[in-house]
Order: sequence, then structure tokens, then C-alpha cells
Amino acid sequence: MPIKYICILLFCHFLGDFLFQSREIATTKTTKSSSMFLHMWIIWVFTLITYILISTLSVTLTSCFTIILAALGYSAVHGFQDYLIWSTYAYHRNANINFYEDKNFYTLIGLDQMLHMLFLIVFSSFVLV
Repeated sequence: MPIKYICILLFCHFLGDFLFQSREIATTKTTKSSSMFLHMWIIWVFTLITYILISTLSVTLTSCFTIILAALGYSAVHGFQDYLIWSTYAYHRNANINFYEDKNFYTLIGLDQMLHMLFLIVFSSFVLV
């Protein structure tokens, strides 16, 4: 996969997972299904836009069905990862420590993003042939 595609993927992931995820969504997505589904929808939209943008830049065009399915699959895996990681963190976290003072919080953000990137590239391989 060309580096320009990876850069576009990372930029669009940044938009969907950070800039368009409100604090309310971030703090309630493991306890309120509406927040999780909204987050997954945002991820799906940005992934879909990214795949469409990249497929128009590539030599071989991918079918619309494949693009929609890959974006949907990635957003579902993204939501599942978020749920597992952050609900486990909430269960084991020391309630006396503020999130931002807990070193495990930052470790999990890194793990969370690493897994998102890994699966984003895996799902992208179906689109970016």
C-alpha cells in the first residue's frame, strides 16, 4: 500500500476518532449504546469517505459494495475494540485516581490506537487492491 494512502487513512481516522468524537461520546460509549452507535457511525462515514477518495486516486476502482462493506466492517471492529478496551479499563480502574493522572489510561490510548491502525490497514487491503 503506497505511503500516500496510509497518510490519508491516518488523517481521516484522526478526524473521525478524535476531532469528531465529543467528550460525552468518549466518556459514555461503553455505558450508553446510543453513544457507541453514534461513534461507530462517525467512524463509518470517515472510513467510507476515505475509501472513496483513495479508490478514485488509485488505478483500479473498487466496487461500491466492497467499499461500503469494508467501511462497515471496520467501524464494527472499531466499536468492538473500543468497548472491550474501555469497559475493561473502567472495571479495573482505581476510582480515586483521575483519568489523566493514571498511567494506564495513556497506555490504553496507545493500545487502542495501535489496534485501530492495524485493523484499518487490514480492512483497507480489501479496498485498495
